[in-house]
Amino acid sequence: MLYVLYGSDNFSRTEKLKQIKEELDSDGSLSSGTAVFDARQATPQEVVAACETLPFLSPHRLVIVEGLLQPAAGAPARRRRRASAAEAALGPWQLLVDRIDSFPPTTTLVILDGEVRSSPLLDALREKGKLIAFPKLKGGSLTGWVLQRARSAGLKLDAPVPRLLVQLAGDDLWALASEIEKLDVYAGGQPVGEQDVHSLVSPRDSSIFALVDAVAEGKRTLALRLLHELLDQGKSTQHVFSMLQRQYRNLAIARELLDARQPAHRIGEAVAVKGFALEKLVEQASRLRLSRIRGAYRRLLDTDVSIKRGIYDELLALELLVQDLTGTASRAA
Repeated sequence: MLYVLYGSDNFSRTEKLKQIKEELDSDGSLSSGTAVFDARQATPQEVVAACETLPFLSPHRLVIVEGLLQPAAGAPARRRRRASAAEAALGPWQLLVDRIDSFPPTTTLVILDGEVRSSPLLDALREKGKLIAFPKLKGGSLTGWVLQRARSAGLKLDAPVPRLLVQLAGDDLWALASEIEKLDVYAGGQPVGEQDVHSLVSPRDSSIFALVDAVAEGKRTLALRLLHELLDQGKSTQHVFSMLQRQYRNLAIARELLDARQPAHRIGEAVAVKGFALEKLVEQASRLRLSRIRGAYRRLLDTDVSIKRGIYDELLALELLVQDLTGTASRAA
């Protein structure tokens, strides 16, 4: 079975992947039969070999390939005099397309990617399996998602609440899901009104996840804006710095455990995080190389030393840190 999950809504993509895993993991043994590949580093031969391998100690084999639909995925194909136009467009990954139909029925291949504007490989896979697009939700679709999410949790929202939640928490589904979870615990089975939301929901962009995402993706202007918004919301420079330091420490631990094929709940136990915060941590860690995470953490430690020695004041040190980390991310991208 082939699933292609793509689009800028990484929350819904993560949830769908989680659902697929749960459906396959009937006896808790799926982790031993799961292989994860980064298409920028893996070869088509490695992926095909993993898909053709029969499962051991598990009734199913799950193969996950990330970033395959991006133009830079895989090594460039060598020009062949008699290659067809389709083969030239797909490059070395033509091998995967040709072999999918012959994979054992015990294999489930999941291709994960972000926003894809144009991809010959995506077109070639349309007749091979199930393609599901996850575009970024906006407007009425976003408030509708909030309402449906709340209903799934058994939470009753007064009519104005979904729109108010979006106004306060923004369009990040990770943040919205976390706020819904918080409201559910608070409500205790009672309907949630506007006053409850104003009392409990953090203002837009206050999440440390948004700042870490912007830093990791090299979005300097956005990262600096989020930094100052956190400070404007009353967070101290030391608090923001400590949140950044804690998050990158957790990312390093999560990345190491992911590389060791440890399940999410083990990561949660190691960093004392659970719920949607854990899901977001795992999602971020899966997108970052360990070397980058460690480098960022060392830069954080250097900043801490410079602040304590009085080399820079706290605000300037934070601004320089964000500029440095986003610059590193841009060069690594």
